[in-house]
Amino acid sequence: AFSSAGVVSALAEGSVTISAALAGVTGQREVVVDNASSASNVELGTGLRGSYFAGQTLDPAQLQGQRTDSVVKYNWDRGAAPLGVGDNFSVRFEGELEAQYTETYTFCMRSDDGIRLYVDSTPVVLNWTLHAPREDCGTIDLVAGEKYPVLIEFFENGGHAVVEMRWQSASQPKEVVPQRFLFPAE
Repeated sequence: AFSSAGVVSALAEGSVTISAALAGVTGQREVVVDNASSASNVELGTGLRGSYFAGQTLDPAQLQGQRTDSVVKYNWDRGAAPLGVGDNFSVRFEGELEAQYTETYTFCMRSDDGIRLYVDSTPVVLNWTLHAPREDCGTIDLVAGEKYPVLIEFFENGGHAVVEMRWQSASQPKEVVPQRFLFPAE
């Protein structure tokens, strides 16, 4: 067991990314210091838990491994997916997503092949079909600072495998959802 707590002292305003590694597992945490910062800790996300399965059905009996994926932005070449899944595989990304603004968000999932995105248990994107790389979008209202359960399910038949999650709102330009807003399932 080890402690994930630590103390960082700032000499000036700004941000720094702290990285750590242990037994082949790495992690990063961004620390931001400004005059508006309080003495309390600000929790920043580390990504979503990715569960990787052989086969296209997310079958728990075919679980190949789990890891924390800092962002959901992958374009794997033929058979190059991680944890030995190769082609004909599926992935479940789980955790929480923190909204930055109180607005209607549009989530766009780029995928090859099937994709499902649920935010706060609401189906936002559903395209569980075989298809070439394409983008499917849906909307949901979110409140700034609130964390919402997020679930992404993806399957790949063969060939290239693409899965990417982007968001946008009136105040948020379209971008891959950054790591700092994603928290892995426990």
